[in-house]
Amino acid sequence: MKLIKRILPLSERGFSSLRLGIAANVLQELCAFLPFVIIWRLINIALDPVVSGAAPDLSGLRELGFIGIGVAALTLLAYWLSERANNIPTYHEMDRMRRAAARRLVDMPMSLLNAQSSGDLVSHIMADCANCETVMSGLVPGLIARIIASLIIFCVLACIDWRMSLAAFGVVPVSFLIQALSLRLQARLTRQQLKAKSLANNTILEYIAGMPVIKSYHLSEETFEKLAADLDAVRKISTRLELTAGIFVSGAEVVLQLGIGIAILAGSALFTRAQLSLTTMLLFFSVVLRIYEPLARALGDLSALCYMSQSLRRLRELFALPVDSRPGGTLERFDLCFSHVWFRYSSFGHDVLRDLSFTVPEGSITAIVGPSGEGKSTTLRLLSQLWEPTKGAIFVGGTDISTLSSESYYRYLSVVSQDVVLFNDTLMNNIRVGKPGASEDEIIAAAEAAQCGEFIKRLENGYDTVLAENGQSLSGGERQRISIARAILKDAPILLLDEATASLDPENEALVQAAISKLVQRGKTVLVVAHRLKSVADADQILVIENGAVTQRGTHKKLINQEGSYKRLYTLQERSGNWTAGT
Repeated sequence: MKLIKRILPLSERGFSSLRLGIAANVLQELCAFLPFVIIWRLINIALDPVVSGAAPDLSGLRELGFIGIGVAALTLLAYWLSERANNIPTYHEMDRMRRAAARRLVDMPMSLLNAQSSGDLVSHIMADCANCETVMSGLVPGLIARIIASLIIFCVLACIDWRMSLAAFGVVPVSFLIQALSLRLQARLTRQQLKAKSLANNTILEYIAGMPVIKSYHLSEETFEKLAADLDAVRKISTRLELTAGIFVSGAEVVLQLGIGIAILAGSALFTRAQLSLTTMLLFFSVVLRIYEPLARALGDLSALCYMSQSLRRLRELFALPVDSRPGGTLERFDLCFSHVWFRYSSFGHDVLRDLSFTVPEGSITAIVGPSGEGKSTTLRLLSQLWEPTKGAIFVGGTDISTLSSESYYRYLSVVSQDVVLFNDTLMNNIRVGKPGASEDEIIAAAEAAQCGEFIKRLENGYDTVLAENGQSLSGGERQRISIARAILKDAPILLLDEATASLDPENEALVQAAISKLVQRGKTVLVVAHRLKSVADADQILVIENGAVTQRGTHKKLINQEGSYKRLYTLQERSGNWTAGT
């Protein structure tokens, strides 16, 4: 039982229920054989007068009747205990495990969470936990119970006649050995199948999320071919796994069934030599025909347990991942400093940031500009603790943010990114994300400041409108303004804006810029990534990032009067802004 406790991620209550479930299943299996004992006794009562020539002794029939009623009652009790011990507690355990898996994702450092596959994470919470549910509700209790019950029956039958007991059970170790030898191969194929399913899950998620692009660019054939290839890989490895498991289980069952013939031959030989009574021989023949059924099921359970064990392994790996154990902390100042920061995405072969160093004074606006793909948004992600620097350090108020827990650090941070995440909830609750527990008046004030009021009034249920998945019922500009409303509501001392006004029309862009300016006037430290250079012309400091490093820094007035990337980009944007059809 200690081994099972190490393998299965159960609470003490769950483990106690498992023990009770195993006991109830053992009782069920034994109750299935008690009728054979009653039948054996009835045969004795019927044949004794024939053999001895004496009058039939029917005094034991009433006793057998009461025993039969007791066996029936005991069987019902065992079934009730099995259901109560296995199924109901298992659902509670799986609910606890799913919650624990989901909570584990929250407790992980974002840099580690970002490295995980979305398909794998979905599989962990749903498929792997469902497999564990099957293991704990029926597979493990049933498998252990069948083995224990078979051993008890073997011992009981050995007390009646050890020769027939050995004849009947001699093939059992051989059949289980055949199955045991195949488990390593089945485990390897199972890992390949789970990996193929994970790849297919990722492709399906990508296929669904990219459907607008697929339809717009007529890519249905190309993308479906990739999906079909991944699904075909799942089919092939699943077929191979099923065939392998089926061959070994069937082979082990064939060996097991040989025990019937061996028991019949042994019983007939002993009976003809007058070394075995007729009733005992009939008892063993009837038991042999029944005993191999639960043992054959146990052989199949070993294959299923091998498959489920891979889900258990994946869950243990998830729970073994480190959590954010950094201590909480308090920040008194909110100036920012990047000190010789290097960063490389694991999937890239080159450094995105190279020895990046700059400072942002508290209460000022610093804009990061430059060509696309040079590391601007990556800089904000590092400051948001979404990733961790490969080398170097980032300081806020003189404190290295790598020493602060995400929970404590995020109290001081508001982020408005290009990718807005909205939940399938009311619009008011989506804004309340910025400050849980905020009053309706606070939420409405933040929404008005972010220029959300006008489009919210047009909605049928106003602030009580339930948004579609990820806010697909709203326009890109409306979704962006809700994100800005969250940041205004949170009112954190550090504000990170990653193309916050990119989806807004010029009129709303000016209004939102005014709302952001009000935040800054209250002493906020603002770091903004922008492609529209005009939108950051009033920034206290502008940093030009190229090839992962700062190549220019200064105010707009300073940079526009010196040769370099800033002047070139600004001039190009001015020309494109003045472009009209036909010129």
